[in-house]
Amino acid sequence: MKKIIFLKKVKSVIRILFPFVFSLVISYFVVTNVEGFKNGTIAFIKDDFILNFLTIILSLSIAVIALLYSNVEKIRESLYKTLKANNVINVLENDIVDIFKELKHNTIFIFLSLVISWSMMIIRETNRIEFELFNMSKREVCYIVEMALVFLSVYALYDIIVGLFRLSEVSKEFSENIYKDNSK
Repeated sequence: MKKIIFLKKVKSVIRILFPFVFSLVISYFVVTNVEGFKNGTIAFIKDDFILNFLTIILSLSIAVIALLYSNVEKIRESLYKTLKANNVINVLENDIVDIFKELKHNTIFIFLSLVISWSMMIIRETNRIEFELFNMSKREVCYIVEMALVFLSVYALYDIIVGLFRLSEVSKEFSENIYKDNSK
C-alpha cells in the first residue's frame, strides 16, 4: 500500500516537473544554438512580443474564469434544487472545485510569468548587474528564462482549455443525473 502511494506521489511530481524541465532544456538549446538569439534579431524574443503575448494569455484566462464563474454558480444552484442524492452532488461539486483550483493556479502562473519576464528584461538590460551561470552570459540566461516562461504559459493555456472541456463534461453529467432523477 505504501509503495502505491509513493509511486502516485512520484508520478505526480514528474507530471509537474516535466513541463518545466522540458521547456528549460528546449529553451537552452534554442538560445545557445540559434545565431539570431545571440544578436537579438529574432522577433520571438523581442520584449514587446513577449509582454504582449503573456498579457493576452493572462487576459484570456481571466475572461474565461469570469465567464465560467457565473455559469458554474447556476449549475450549483440547480444541483441543490433538483438532485436528491447527496453523493452525486458531492462528486460533481468536488469536480467543479478541482477545475476552478486548476484554473486559478494556471492564471496565477501566467501572471507570475509576466512579472518574471518583465524582471528578466530589466536585468538583461541593466549594466550594473553582471553574472554567469553554467558558462552562459546574463543575456543568454534571461532569454532562456523568458522563452521557457512563454512555453510554460502556452502549456498553462492548454491546461485551461482542458479545464473548460472537463467543466462541460461535469455539466453534461449533471444534466444526465437530472434526467435520471426526474424520470423516477
